[in-house]
Amino acid sequence: MPDFFAEPKNLVAKFNTMGEVYKYLATETKLGVIKAFLKILNPEIKALRPPLQIGLYSHEQEPALWHKLVQRVTNRRLKKDVAQYENAWPIKLIWDIRVKKYLMQEKISRASVPIPSTNSAQQSASERRTRSTEKAIAERSRSPNLAAPPEHPETIEVEDEANEEGFSQAKQLSSTSRGSSRTVVYVGCYDCGRPLPNELVGTNSGLRALIGELNLEQLRVLFEAGLQSDSHLAMFLEWAAHDRKRFVDRLDATPFARQALLRKLVTKVGDAPSSNAPSLPRKRTREALDDSEDERREERIPLRQSYRHSGCLQPGLEEEEKMTDPAQPVDLLYNAMELSNRDLFNEVWGVVSLSGSQYLMTYHSTPEQFDAIVKAISRERLLFERYENHWPIRFILKRIARGYRAPFDDHPSSASQSSSSTLVGTQPDDTPVTAPLMFKFTCPYHPGHDTLRVSMDVQRCLRSRSTCLVELVPAFAMVGIRTKEDLRQFCRFPEEEKDAILESTISLNLFQRFSVNVELTEDKVDLLLSRFA
Repeated sequence: MPDFFAEPKNLVAKFNTMGEVYKYLATETKLGVIKAFLKILNPEIKALRPPLQIGLYSHEQEPALWHKLVQRVTNRRLKKDVAQYENAWPIKLIWDIRVKKYLMQEKISRASVPIPSTNSAQQSASERRTRSTEKAIAERSRSPNLAAPPEHPETIEVEDEANEEGFSQAKQLSSTSRGSSRTVVYVGCYDCGRPLPNELVGTNSGLRALIGELNLEQLRVLFEAGLQSDSHLAMFLEWAAHDRKRFVDRLDATPFARQALLRKLVTKVGDAPSSNAPSLPRKRTREALDDSEDERREERIPLRQSYRHSGCLQPGLEEEEKMTDPAQPVDLLYNAMELSNRDLFNEVWGVVSLSGSQYLMTYHSTPEQFDAIVKAISRERLLFERYENHWPIRFILKRIARGYRAPFDDHPSSASQSSSSTLVGTQPDDTPVTAPLMFKFTCPYHPGHDTLRVSMDVQRCLRSRSTCLVELVPAFAMVGIRTKEDLRQFCRFPEEEKDAILESTISLNLFQRFSVNVELTEDKVDLLLSRFA
């Protein structure tokens, strides 16, 4: 082994658990007896006065205080050993991984919304501000007439509340409308790996419904890996089953949590619907129905007596408004569907999310497109024949669309098409893809990078696929992928070379690395770039 160990790059992004760090230090350094090293380090951290801030990485601490800790550790019997490491990086690595775990646990705690109780105390000021902001957003993003699609908001204001990690309280503008000249994209830190603040991640009600509100450990694992919002889930569910399985296998999870996530994200959701795929009796498809049977179903005449929709009529407008509001508990929708168990509801949600993802990503669809996707999804499960007008499909799609806070048209049921005159024009609008992007970097310690170096063609290509890929524009600016030709060459590289390019300079989470490898293939990128030729 060498006598001097230079500080490696991006170690914090590579490790998620202390066990991985200890194994690395024991095998790659001279600190083979890691327990002896920890017996010195841990007491010194506890005895340090004033103490280190638990929520701050080593480079974010007061320089004098951090230097004091390093001096106290190196003055012990490991002075000679630690002196061989540039900037005492083993101490930094151990501390930074602990902070990383702490921040992710805090993120899960803040994201967990308690169930309201009739005996609960008065809401705190922060809760009142949050709920009032969500209510104001919901009021602006829907039409007073529930039979018509929600109006497109001019702008959406998101109030970024101050938190303990040093973010200042400021009102920031996130624009998703055609009337705005720019669209704001909030980005985490690719220098230190600091995740995006929970307030700016976006809604995750669909993700929580699929995984289970009470499965906090499974949600924590996904959040740490970067799969945090419904927009992430929508793109993830479009991946092939083997790609989803590879992602779950790479998660830092217990065997039980990993197996549970495999069942929810791979086994139960499955691949995209195929008429040749084997299925259980309750998952039989309706592809073989002839024209006369299609007409009977459209008239809501049940094909089987056991699937009459009596007792499962479509709820009224007031109930629909509550069930499709992302701020309301998803249990309202679950109870109205009168299902036998929660797992079945989670499975139904996953089927609708997967099959309806193309509609949800369409900026401005037509009523015919909405009815077509509802009709297609209804063929996937005979269960939907229990419900008048297949209203659970419509409600789930509407709830997800409203959760995106994007200008989607959640069209009403075909029974209320008389109000179609209130719909906005049906021609697709390219403004969301062509409008300039404004990137807001949320890290208080790193200023971010100049995204203007990345050509508009590359930005439009990523944006036309998913908002999840738009977040990678600053990362591409940092590694030098700036033109269409650069992107095409990058897509031809194998996964190992892609990972080497990205990890040499920046810190990506697991979901971002998989998104690059799965989404940015040569065929997919050529197709996307051809739209802007």
